[in-house]
This record gives sequence, C-alpha cells and structure tokens, in this order.
Amino acid sequence: MKKLLKLTITTAIILTMLFASTICAFGGAAANEVKVQLNGENFAFTNAGAKIVNGKAMVPFRQLFEALDSTVTYDPATKTVSAKTADSEIVFAEGSTDVKVVQKGVESIKTIDAAPFIDAATRSAYVPARFFADILGYCVGWDAEEKTVILIDPDELFGTADEDFSIIMKLFNTGLDYEQAYKTRGSFDINVFVYETAESSLSGKDVSIKGKLSGIQQKSDADLTMSFSVDTEKLMDMIQPEEAYSMAPLLALLKNIEMDMKMDGESGTVYMHSDIFRLIDPEAAEDVWYKMNVYEPYEQMGIDIKALSRLGYSKADLSELLTMAISSPGVMDISTYGDMKAAYALAKNLIGDEAFRTKTAGNIKTHTLKIDKNAIYSALIRTAISEEFPDGFSELGDLVGLADLANLTLNLTITEKGNALDTYRFNGNLSIEGINCSINTAGDKLNTDVQMTLDMKDVMKIDVKAKSHMTKSSKAPDLNLPSGATVLDYAQMGPEAGGAI
Repeated sequence: MKKLLKLTITTAIILTMLFASTICAFGGAAANEVKVQLNGENFAFTNAGAKIVNGKAMVPFRQLFEALDSTVTYDPATKTVSAKTADSEIVFAEGSTDVKVVQKGVESIKTIDAAPFIDAATRSAYVPARFFADILGYCVGWDAEEKTVILIDPDELFGTADEDFSIIMKLFNTGLDYEQAYKTRGSFDINVFVYETAESSLSGKDVSIKGKLSGIQQKSDADLTMSFSVDTEKLMDMIQPEEAYSMAPLLALLKNIEMDMKMDGESGTVYMHSDIFRLIDPEAAEDVWYKMNVYEPYEQMGIDIKALSRLGYSKADLSELLTMAISSPGVMDISTYGDMKAAYALAKNLIGDEAFRTKTAGNIKTHTLKIDKNAIYSALIRTAISEEFPDGFSELGDLVGLADLANLTLNLTITEKGNALDTYRFNGNLSIEGINCSINTAGDKLNTDVQMTLDMKDVMKIDVKAKSHMTKSSKAPDLNLPSGATVLDYAQMGPEAGGAI
C-alpha cells in the first residue's frame, strides 16, 4: 500500500505539472554504512565506498564516472583529476571547489559545495554527492532511513517527455511571441453559497462578486487595474443591526472597488494601491502602495516558483518541469526512481500522445482525449504489465479500487494549425466523497472562457465564470510608481503586524 500511495502521489505531480533543488541533509551514519543508488540500482564499489565527511556525503569519483562511460585520469604532479567523454571533460584539483567543465568546446568554471580530496589509504578521489547535481544536472537526495545517497539522471526518466506528450504540451507551447507586450482584458463573476446545514454564521447565505481586469502584460511583468463589486444587499442580511452603522463605509466601498497592481516578474515584487486598504489602516496616506513578494513563500518551501513562472512565457520544457517535481525537498528516497518511472509510464498511458485520437483535415489536426474509468483501468493494466509491479495484480487491484473511489470524466479537444495551438476545449466532472466539481473551458492563443462549479455537500457551493482576451500592444508595462508614492510592507498593514486582508 505504501508503494501505491507513492505511485499515486508522484503520478499526481506529473499530471499537475503537465497542466503547471533538493536540499540534502547528510549525517548520522558511519562511513561503512553509506550506500549510493544510481538510477534505481545500488552501486557496487570495488574498493573505496561512500563516506560522510564533515556532515557531507562524499562519493568515489573514478568508479562512478567510469560507470557513466567516462575515462578518468589522475595527475599526481598537479593533484588534478579529469574525466573525459566523447564531447565533454571535467577537471578539478584536490582541495579546490572550482571545477572546469568543457562541453562541446565551451569551457566554464563551476563551484561545488565541498572541496574534493584524495583518500591516502585507497588513492581514491572523493567528491561531494552534490557534485553530480552541480556539474551533471542530476537529481541528488538522501534517504536517511536507508543511509543511501540517491543519484538520478533525469534524462533516464524524462529524456523523451517532449515527444511522449507533444499533443498536450500544445496547451503550453502556443507559439505566441512572449517578447511582445499584450493588452489584457478580462471579467469574472463569482458566487459563493453556504448551505443552511453548514456549521457557520453564514449558513444559508450567499455572496456575489463581479469584476473586470485590464492592463498590459509582457512575460511575467504586469501593469494592471482591477475593478470589482460585492453584492452588498446580500451582505446586509448577514449584519446585525447594531453593526450596520460601523459597517456602512465598508459596504459603500465594496460596491465599487478599484485596485492598481504592478508586478516585477524578475524579482517577484508586487505593488498594490486601493482605497480599500485605508479601511484596514486608516492612518495610511492616499499615495501609499503596499508591496509583497509572491516568490518568497514558495522559495521558503524550496520551490523555485520563479523558474516555473518563466515557463509560462517561454517554450515549456516538460523534462525540466518533471525534474523540478522530483527535486523538491523531502521527495526522494530509495524507491523514488522506480516510483517515478512507473508514474511516468502511467501518465504516458493515460494522457500521452498515443492516448489521443487524431484526425487531419487539410492543415488542421484535431486531437481528442477522453478519460473515464475504462480509460484509467486500461492505463493501469498496461502500466502494471510494463513496469512489472513487484506485488503483482494485488497491487493493481488497489489502484483499480482507488479509481473506483472517484467518479471522473474528462474530455479534451485540441486543434493545431501549422504545428501550433489553434483552439482547445476542455470539460470534465469529478465526484468523490461528497465533493462534486465540474469545469468547462475553451479558447485559443489569445482568448479564454472558463466556467467552473465546486459543490461541497453540506458546506458550500462556489460558481466561477471568467473570460480573458489579449491583443498585441506597442506599449510595455509601466512598472514605475507615481511620483511621491509611499511604499509600505503589505504584511505590516493595519494597526497590528499581519493585519492584512
């Protein structure tokens, strides 16, 4: 069951990334207890094995690189070690954290996190396990329970990802010129209804919010103005008579709210200006702009959200997305390679190119995909056979049971013209344990129309409608604040720190 849960989670990661650096803590193991797993297989060292030195995992350089088809040499006069392949060379000196890397004739110097050394007893050169991540782009992790260094070459797992999932990646690789600035217009209509059976003071009430968005976007830079209104008539029913007077200014403002937003995509800093902030901080001046960094919370969790945001305005590299997924802190252990291999196979069987039906008419290709229980069962069986699950069909039965738990139906149609996205349409329904979700969206490179409903039995129901439209603009986003503007930290808004909305 443990393997089932891991397979399910990792498959979910892959599917999520298809539609959106490991921090290793080594220590607590004796030198002779440290093992190395390379691409799912324990590495058999012939003489010198891995060891912990000053809290870092150090691995024998020669044996591992020779296993990767490199020719390794050592020059005792200069105390330098080199590894050569047909098109690359790595050279480093004992005691130095600088490594010379030559790839296809291009030379660069990279710095690693611990200096290599020569073990006098075995004459073996040792490098930090992170060497493989810094120099070769491997995913590196540590399984503390098994006292094992995990080394995974993402090309072994995801080297053919762009070919295996080329159809669904049309949704991301639209062919738009993202160096171009675009004028954006959009609207949204949100309604939240709390069921009378819910244990809430809002029981039996609903709130409606309608709004519009307009501005200029270029890559992840944005200069936008949002206006929205809240149905205050519905809110009045929720307010006690003695609170009506004090709430009057807020209710009046909620009828017509405007907010200006400027985002610097490089730094992740967002600046916001709105009269509604002055209700929270009455002492704030009219020219106050509040700032926050939208990247920081993710960076604190070890997620490179900046890199993910770049994928939104550049050609999406699926192998890069999947590598980031398994490189998240705490993800890797000795079963990661096998789990990700099985999860990748399951995703390929379920939403890969071969799962689509394709028709061609002239220069238009139409790809259709339907996912329901039968499609899930078929993908599970094919994955179980190809990956040779060690627990056999008993584990397959668990996976089928999991599919039975969720009543899922998804339909996706993608049309392409000239090898680029032309239009798309996606609709689906999911029901699981009292939660029903439906979505219907359609669009093309410049237009999106979304309708979604989330119904949580006996709790609340949320209906969302949104539209957006983009046109080319000769004007770039203006990220400059007005002259004389005062900038305050969003987290410090209000009479007490953290009194933000």
